[in-house]
Amino acid sequence: MLISTRTQLPFPTIKWTAKAQLTEISMTELQFNEAEAALYYQEVMKLPSELTVQAKQ
Repeated sequence: MLISTRTQLPFPTIKWTAKAQLTEISMTELQFNEAEAALYYQEVMKLPSELTVQAKQ
């Protein structure tokens, strides 16, 4: 089962966590750091590296 949400679940999940049946991935774990964002823009979006440098300024 997969549950995706932007808020805390409205029911307790401690039993699943204790039995290693649940893995939580927080929003901070899903965020790109600056290097990852630059790589994404260059490799996936095919933007020139000059644009990613300008965006930082």
